Amino acid sequence: MSNGAEAELVLAAEFDTPSRQDWEELVEKVLDKVGTGWDRLRITTDDGIEIQPLYTADDPAPPSGFPGLPPFVRGARPDGHVLAGWDTRTTFTR
Repeated sequence: MSNGAEAELVLAAEFDTPSRQDWEELVEKVLDKVGTGWDRLRITTDDGIEIQPLYTADDPAPPSGFPGLPPFVRGARPDGHVLAGWDTRTTFTR
């Protein structure tokens, strides 16, 4: 470390970076041993959302929709609290 700069810590630097194909090949071997297939690793939630066994940064994100409208229901109304203004509350202690 020179000039006060800290060296970057690289965990597992001695290993090659695995690809998605590497991961899939290893998983395939395990699935063959237990006698099942990829479908066992994919699940669907009660509300119909399909969950894959692996996601990477290359996978597209599902559409988020609009606030207040399915599937993105973060607020009660699409316009949020704009019309209602601030919701200010105070707690009094004695």
